[in-house]
Parts: sequence; structure tokens; C-alpha cells
Amino acid sequence: MGGNPGKRLLLLACGLVAAILLLAPAPAATASVVEHSVTQSPAEVRDYWTPQRMEHAQPLDLEAGQKGSGAVATTSAEAPDQEIPSALDTAYPYRIHGRLFLRFGSVDASCSATVVTSFVRNLILTAGHCVVMPTSAGPVWATNVMFVPGYRSNVRPFGTYPAAVLGTTTPWGLAGDLAFDLGAINLAPGPGGQQIQDTLGSRGVVFNRTPGSYRGKVFQVFGYPADPVPFYDGERPILCTEPFAGFEAFTLSVRIAPCHQQEGASGGGWVLNGGFVNSVTSHSGCNGLNPACTIISGTYFGDTAFKLWSSSAGPLPVGRRKLIKRCKRVTLKKRQQCKSRAETFDPVVR
Repeated sequence: MGGNPGKRLLLLACGLVAAILLLAPAPAATASVVEHSVTQSPAEVRDYWTPQRMEHAQPLDLEAGQKGSGAVATTSAEAPDQEIPSALDTAYPYRIHGRLFLRFGSVDASCSATVVTSFVRNLILTAGHCVVMPTSAGPVWATNVMFVPGYRSNVRPFGTYPAAVLGTTTPWGLAGDLAFDLGAINLAPGPGGQQIQDTLGSRGVVFNRTPGSYRGKVFQVFGYPADPVPFYDGERPILCTEPFAGFEAFTLSVRIAPCHQQEGASGGGWVLNGGFVNSVTSHSGCNGLNPACTIISGTYFGDTAFKLWSSSAGPLPVGRRKLIKRCKRVTLKKRQQCKSRAETFDPVVR
């Protein structure tokens, strides 16, 4: 998630931002989702991520070869952020959040991600730029993708979960549209062959909230930021609990402030109402103009986000499909509120 203190811009891996922003408009696509089945075996991915590679993985937003300024991170967060106590790493719901490891080209990188409720019981949500880079030649998918729930300083209390299928929205995957910067990952089974949701539980997820429903709400934003130095190193889970700060003008992304989470926090879950993911960290809300700015922006979960989730989450129950279909018949004024109720999926507590 967006830039260092001097830039505060969203940077993708390997300094390819300029190329993405200069892409010609992508051809119209009939589907709202693009997906990619992983060809690597889970064993290959686990073997790839040695402790040394994990330790040196770059927060995705930094260019290759960089990791902050070399200063040593402190053992506490920079207020108003808070470091999650290590005693909570294995407790529900904190263990639902984790660090995501991946590789773009020759760069080992990391983001953040969250287990969300699904009917296939193996789904995490993250930022779109953590799974695919849109280029003029087509989507470039990440490789060696692996999720580590409850990660802290190379400790993996619940083992590792390599990716099986990567997905993103068509507007992000083909054109790099920040308004749709969302990624979905189906995970291979973990230790003992269990699906991650069955073992650890999940956060709930909700789509198409009405704009007015955010007023006065406070988000809990989870992530593994690796900048600004000396506060963060990507090795510790950080929580920022701050109020809704409006919608971004051009992307309609949800914003909160103040919050210091930056590189490496991309894809971290934004939790409302005690257990429902409503967004993921996408980029800085400061446009690089103010180094002191502490606004961060998260992808709004609207129709396209719901289509991505439902494509990855497994078939909806018949009753839920009927509820969603019924919303098409209500008045336009009540339609979004109807959809939001029908597209709310409860947490699974373990």
C-alpha cells in the first residue's frame, strides 16, 4: 500500500506504476472476474519459501532491492496504530489475518490478507495488485503465492497455505483501475489436509453497503506494514482503529485517517461491526502531495467485488440466491439496502 513518506503513492512491484498508468483502455470484457489456476504444487511453493526468503521478502510497493532505509524497527507501533500483542496471534479473530508471500518476476514480495467466509472454506481476500500486475501485454500473475495466518517474525503458528487459484476484478486485471483493486485467492489445504476456514474460522464479509451507513463508523484495519521506518519492518501484525473519513473522489474508495500503515499492508482487511470485512487496503489517499498525510484508502466492496467473491466462494445456497434476485424487483431507492442485507455473510467462529 502506497509509497514512502516522501511519495505516498501506490507503487506496484518493480517500479511498473508508470507503465500501468499509461496503458491504453482495455477492450471491453463480458466477465467481471479474471482468474488464474496455479500450476505449482503446494509442496513446491512451501519449499520455495525458506526462512531466509521470507525474512528478506520486499513489501510489494517498494522497488526491487529496497526495504526502507536500513534503520532498525522499534518494538512498538507509531500512534494511533497499535501492535497486536503476540499473545493474541493464535486467538480468534486475530489469527484470521496474516502475511501473504508472493513473487513477481525476480522479486520476492509480501502483502497482507484475511480469511473471509466462503462456501468452499478456503478463501482469502487481498489487494488486486498483490496477485496480478496489469500490463499492455496482459495480466502478469504472481507466482509462489503463500498465506501465513498469525505470522510474526518468521513464526508460522498454523503452518502455511499455498494458493490454488488467483482471481481479481476485470477492471484491475486488464486496466489497473484502482477503484477495483481487489484480489481473491483460493488456498490449498493446510496441515492435516484441512481447509483453513474449518481450522481457524473466518471473518464475515459484506457488500454494497449504502454510503450513509458508513457515517460515524470506526474501522479496524489489519496489516503487516514495512514502512515508515523505524516503526515497522513487515514482521509484526499492526492494527489501526480509526473513523471513516469519506470517499475518495475519483475511485470512490473508502478512506480512514489517521493511520500509518504503508508498504506491506496492502490487502489487509478493514473490519466493521465487530467481524465483517468491508474493504482491503489499496493505496495512500494523499496523492503524494503531503508527506505528513496519514489517509489510507480501501477498495469499496460493490457489485464487482461481490462478483469476484461469489466466483471464488463456491455456489450460493438457493435461499440466498433468491434473496439477492428479489432485490432486483424493489424500488431503486431501496435496492442497495436490500442488496447489502442479502450480500452479508456471517463470520465463522472457531
